[in-house]
Amino acid sequence: MLKGNLSEFGLGEILQSLAINHHTGTLSIDAPDGSRKLIYFQKGEIRLFSHGTPAAPRIGEVLVRQGDLTPDQLELALQTQKKTGKLLGKVLLDEDFLTEEQLMIALCEKIKEEIYDLFLWTDGDFEFQLDHCPEELFDSMQKSASISINPNSVIMEGLRRLDEWGMISTKIKTNHEIFTPTDDEKPDESTAEGEVYAFLDGETTVEEAAKQFSGTRFECCKAIYNLLDEEFVRPLTLEELRGRASIAEAENDFAKATVFWRYAAELCPDDPQFYLRLGETCKKFFQEDEADQAFLSALRLYTDQADWDNAASVAEKLPTNMSLSRKDLHVILQTFIELKNVKRALWAGNLLAEAFQEEGETDKAVEVLDSLVRLDPTDLNLRINVATLVQKTGNTERAIKYYEEVETALEQQKKVKDQIKILRIICDLDGTRADVKQKIAMLTVLQEKLERRRKRRITIAGVGLILAVVCTVIPMLYELKARELFAHADRMEEISLNSGDFSRTREAYEKLINDYGWSLKTEEAKIALDRINQVERNFLDTADRAKKKREQERIEAKRRKEQQFADYLSGGRAAEKAGDYEKAHKLLSSAMAIGEPFLQSREILLPVHIVSSPSGAQVTLGDGGEVGEEEIKTLGKTPLVFHYKPETEAVFGVSLRGCEGQTKSVTLTTQHELVFNLARTPSWEYVLQSNFRQAFHEAENLLIIPSRDGNIYAFDPKKRDVIWQRKVGRFGDRISDLHIRGSKIYLSTVVGETASMDAATGTPHWVRPVVRGPVMAAPVTSENGRFVATVSLLGEVAVLAESSGQVVGSFATENEITSSPIFAGDFLIVGSTDSFLYVHSISARKLVHTQELTAAVVVDPIRFGEHVVMPTADGRLHFFSTKARKILWSPRIAKTRIHSLLSVNGKLLVASTAGQLTPVDPSTKTVSKPFSLGRRPLSGVQAKMGKLYATHTDGLLSVWNLETRKHKWSWQAESPISVPPVVTGDRIFVACHSGAVEVLEILE
Repeated sequence: MLKGNLSEFGLGEILQSLAINHHTGTLSIDAPDGSRKLIYFQKGEIRLFSHGTPAAPRIGEVLVRQGDLTPDQLELALQTQKKTGKLLGKVLLDEDFLTEEQLMIALCEKIKEEIYDLFLWTDGDFEFQLDHCPEELFDSMQKSASISINPNSVIMEGLRRLDEWGMISTKIKTNHEIFTPTDDEKPDESTAEGEVYAFLDGETTVEEAAKQFSGTRFECCKAIYNLLDEEFVRPLTLEELRGRASIAEAENDFAKATVFWRYAAELCPDDPQFYLRLGETCKKFFQEDEADQAFLSALRLYTDQADWDNAASVAEKLPTNMSLSRKDLHVILQTFIELKNVKRALWAGNLLAEAFQEEGETDKAVEVLDSLVRLDPTDLNLRINVATLVQKTGNTERAIKYYEEVETALEQQKKVKDQIKILRIICDLDGTRADVKQKIAMLTVLQEKLERRRKRRITIAGVGLILAVVCTVIPMLYELKARELFAHADRMEEISLNSGDFSRTREAYEKLINDYGWSLKTEEAKIALDRINQVERNFLDTADRAKKKREQERIEAKRRKEQQFADYLSGGRAAEKAGDYEKAHKLLSSAMAIGEPFLQSREILLPVHIVSSPSGAQVTLGDGGEVGEEEIKTLGKTPLVFHYKPETEAVFGVSLRGCEGQTKSVTLTTQHELVFNLARTPSWEYVLQSNFRQAFHEAENLLIIPSRDGNIYAFDPKKRDVIWQRKVGRFGDRISDLHIRGSKIYLSTVVGETASMDAATGTPHWVRPVVRGPVMAAPVTSENGRFVATVSLLGEVAVLAESSGQVVGSFATENEITSSPIFAGDFLIVGSTDSFLYVHSISARKLVHTQELTAAVVVDPIRFGEHVVMPTADGRLHFFSTKARKILWSPRIAKTRIHSLLSVNGKLLVASTAGQLTPVDPSTKTVSKPFSLGRRPLSGVQAKMGKLYATHTDGLLSVWNLETRKHKWSWQAESPISVPPVVTGDRIFVACHSGAVEVLEILE
């Protein structure tokens, strides 16, 4: 078992040891603040990460940052997760927002970021338990993703970041720092510094800027460091913080004020005023925990400064149920003792004594209690409380001493009853005290004598009082009883006004008149009787009018209900007609909810919009049981609308050529839309006895396919067969890439031959040896079709007459040429791995211009208007003007190598080998933000009709919408793919390593 502390062993050493020994088990790291991290290894590879709970990692921010998910999609997925309780990753996959591959990559990135932060820990206990995995602490999303991370790459990056954090921390001291722009120019908006600069507005902290930044916290802090270094921003001064906090408080924006006071307190950690202001502002912002900690910090500072008045004022702000350390309790106790605040001192002393007692330090607990007694020796209640606390500590002898002192004081004050209570407590503590028992007996007798004497005094006084009452009060009883009855009748009258029943009120007034006729209230009772008779008549009239009004209202309510039902019904049908099925659902459901007496509500059917991706699928309906063929009903093609009654059980079948069929059994209750995402499947395939590693092309309605068996095949998609094949090289030799123009095929071989062939028959027009050494790049033809250019790996360039294949011009470069040349008017432009661009004049038959580039040219250039766009190995594009004969613009496009270029709708699309697609607008010299095609390496891209078709080396075909940048669908081949797809008509042709040509339907 590996065990220790991070102060002795670095995290890098621990991870390296586990990786080298291929250990399986769980590494747990516990920080001093109580936080815990768990890393599960399997055979030396990192598989799982946890914060000590089964909660899933927040990967949404990673997916958005990588461009795999939009903020709107994330918000929608989070809402769905809240409703269904599913894991976020499961929701994202179900909604088709991303692929499993994208989710796995995001999880890996999130775990790596978590581990990188662990490299900053300098203290913490670690332990590795061999062959142990607490699965309940790891979320199921990670376990289902089959993550595998090599620790070596994590170690290298973690140590690199650790070094850079050391540099960053010299300028960024805390996450609560606030920076504001200087008067200097703004940084480039396309850089990380430019993005972070927009957040540093003099109000946003480093912590908040990192949350808003599209990258990681480390990248954000590094960008801020660079901005500080280049003086684009500066930290706020103490005076600015004080002023801005005061303005925010005046505007009742306590959240903003808290931010400023928090930073000010960190700038001046020895000034209690800032902690006090922070605590007061947090209280107003309902941040109770932070407020209490701020008050506690202020209290400690005031105590250190012996400022007892302010210390007490702050201590009064602390809640009595707050969990405090012994040191803080001692500070509070000292403060209240200095100010002789007995009540609060007793509270603090009680807590402090209990803390000492829990840790077995009884002597210290007693010392605290002694200090409380000295606070006010004349306060007997304080002494009793202290005695009780001492008693709890188990120090009976000292407790008895305190109780005896209290008993002596009570004896002097002649408080016999209280004296007996204290003596009984002493007796309970020490049952052997005969003197105490004797004294209790004597005091008890004395107490009884005093009690009898008090009772005699009360009896004499009571008899005198009774005689006075008899002589003076009896004559008043008659009038009091009459008034009481009148008050009762008056209350009954108030009740009658609400109930409408005046009989009991009338009886009460009549009883007063009959039984107490001599009372002064008799005349008032007679007047009241006349009044209630009139009120009763008015009440009956009002009740009759109210009854008629209620009947009218009932009729009106029924009419409104009928109108409401009609409005819901017509509105629902109109919404359905307009295609707003969710609104139609709500309105028709509301009409159904009205129910009786409208019999039509029973006949209402709710619409469910059935859609599929792709659309046009055939939908059938079954009854949910084992049905025969005759019991299945065909509903039509998607999109379509099906009407149902709530609680209808149905089995929908969806089928479409080129897709796998789906069956979904549902109980229709409130659904307004059913979505079927159909997985693509090849319509058919053709297998050649070879494999495909080079791009194939379309010509004369045939697919022209080069193969490593030395042949070129012409495949007819309609006949699904090879029409012709032609041997052009030796088995295993790689011929050049093909160039198709019209009905002709142009290619070169490893022996330097270039050939022109007929695409329809494969018949050679001519074959000429034109260069030395092998040729990889495809030959190209001039714009007028009169010339053909070929380049070799030995750096030779030959220009041929297209009609005969004769060499009409040539020159040599200083290194290999692996990319195709390109014609531009009279010029042939060649890029070489010697990092030079060469311009050859066809008419003059000589080089007319050379220019050094930033790196080797390894990807085919393309024509874009008057420019030739030349990619280089450092990820740059060089826009070469044939008129000016110079490079006009060389933007850096990709961090990795460029894979290929596409020209679509007046813009360039630059695909990198890492799967990033970057739009470039040469007219405005604008490089747009790239979007990810996934983290799988690209093998080819093709753009057609607003869609991008990408193949990946692991056999994945993915299709994207270029306008929305959203993923449309994917298909996984059984073997790798090394070439781009061919999109023609309504089909996609994909060539695999296995020799199979898979054909998929576009269906869009």
